[in-house]
Amino acid sequence: MILRAGKFLLTLRNLEHINRYQTRKMLFPRSVAEHTTGVFYAGYVLGQWEERKFGNKIDWEKLSMKLMFHDVPESITGDILSPTKNYTKNMKEAIKETEKLIFEEKFIPIIPKSWRGELKEYMLHGKDDSIEGMILKASDLIDGIFEIRNELMYTNEKYDDELRSIIQRYLLKLSDINLESVKYFLKYPLQDLEIENYFPEGFKEKIDSYYFDKKHFENELSIKKEDL
Repeated sequence: MILRAGKFLLTLRNLEHINRYQTRKMLFPRSVAEHTTGVFYAGYVLGQWEERKFGNKIDWEKLSMKLMFHDVPESITGDILSPTKNYTKNMKEAIKETEKLIFEEKFIPIIPKSWRGELKEYMLHGKDDSIEGMILKASDLIDGIFEIRNELMYTNEKYDDELRSIIQRYLLKLSDINLESVKYFLKYPLQDLEIENYFPEGFKEKIDSYYFDKKHFENELSIKKEDL
């Protein structure tokens, strides 16, 4: 059992050496492991807002595990870009089937039996329709927005339509996620990134239409006694 767990941990460390956006030269390359950290931080923020600002109960263990394990299959497959995954319906289904087979053939032999069921859910079905699954979807996109924003700051965007199209796609996908915490992020914290020049058509008007009551801002009611 110790040997299995050791092999599992060694496999997870592959994520430290797999770069994101493998088909293009990035000025600031990041590994999948670094991306996972960014997703975790974003998920923490969204989860806090959902509970404290909007009164939605979060299963923090479930959310944490989804955030940490959602990209683990990439320790075997590498980082497959979203446009490639979704290029055709057949491609999308083939990648899902490939990840399923990889879990069965590569991970089951090195994961203790008592862990397999939950890890399968976190690794293969993390982005479900639960509030935790939607937070994962949003956090994945938010970290991607930060990544591309960092690239755009140091390149000539006039000659990099690909980066512009990527950040616009992320923004549109994020705005389609029906979570109050996501709307709050788009309405307020997103402005700190100073990326209005890259907003898709009609995007600013959409987020300007979001309304939040005074009770949704930081105040005594949103602070738990143990935090004081």
